[in-house]
Amino acid sequence: MPGRTGRTVCKSSSGLSYSMLKCLFLLYLCIFASLSLSAAENADSAYAKGDYLNAISLWQRQIKSAGVSSELFYNLGNAYSKAGNPGAAVLNYKKSLKLNPNNSDAKNNLRYTEALVLVANESQVGDKTLDPTPEPLTFFNAISHGIASLGSNFWAILTIVCFLLMMSAVVIYVFVKNVRFRKIGFFGAGILFLMSGAMYACAYVSRSIQTARTEAVVMDNDVAIYASPSVKSKKVAAPLSAGTVVRLLGVHNDKNAGEEWSEIYLNADYAGWVPSSSIEAVSADCIR
Repeated sequence: MPGRTGRTVCKSSSGLSYSMLKCLFLLYLCIFASLSLSAAENADSAYAKGDYLNAISLWQRQIKSAGVSSELFYNLGNAYSKAGNPGAAVLNYKKSLKLNPNNSDAKNNLRYTEALVLVANESQVGDKTLDPTPEPLTFFNAISHGIASLGSNFWAILTIVCFLLMMSAVVIYVFVKNVRFRKIGFFGAGILFLMSGAMYACAYVSRSIQTARTEAVVMDNDVAIYASPSVKSKKVAAPLSAGTVVRLLGVHNDKNAGEEWSEIYLNADYAGWVPSSSIEAVSADCIR
C-alpha cells in the first residue's frame, strides 16, 4: 500500500514542522524575557552604584524594546533627579502618573522635586514683587483632576459592573412574577442606568485628562518668558528654572526665524511665550 504510506509520512512531517515552530517560538520568548530581565537588572545595578547616566540609558533602551510603564518612568525620574536634572525628573514622574495615577512613590517624589523647583524660582525673583507659585485649580478643574486621579480603568470597571447589575435588575423585572421584586427590579434598573452613565462620564473625563497635552515641563534653566513669540519682544517676569510645570496654551511657528514658540501660563505674573525647544509636553507615549 505505497499510497497510504506516503500520506502518513507527509502528515508526520507536517506535525514535526509545527512542533519545531512551537519550540522556536517558545525559545524566542524565553530569550526575549531573559534579555529584558537582564537589562532591568543591569539598570538597577548601575543606579545602586551611583552610575545614574548609565542607568538612564539602560532604562531608555528598555522602554524602546519592551514598551513604557509607570514603573520605568518612575525609575527614570529617580535617576534624573539623582543626576541633577530636575526638568527630566519632573517630566518622567508626570509620565509615570499619567500611566498610573495611584503610584504613591511617584506622587511623593514629584511633590518633593517640585518644592525644590519652587525654591529655585523664588531665588530668581530677587526684589521684584512676583510670585512663582503655580495658580491653584478652579473648583471644577479640581473635581476633574480628582476623578482622573483614580484612573480611567477604575471608572471603566465600575461602568461595566453597574451595567451588568442593571441587566440583572431588568431580568428580575421581566421574568419574576412577585410584585415586590418586580418593583425592586424596575427602580433598581433605573438607578443603575443613571449610575452607569455617571461612571462612563467619569471614565471619559479621566481618559481625556490622561491623554491631554495641556501640561509642559521647563527643561532648561533660566528660561525667559516673552510678551510675544519673538526674542525682540519684552521679557515678562523672572526666568523660570528647570522642572517648572506650566500650562500649555498654544503654539506659534515663526517661519521667518525658523523657530517654534509655545504660549505658557503659570499664574498671572508668569504668562507669555517661550521657545518650544525649552519645554516638553507631558505625554505618556503609550496613551492614545
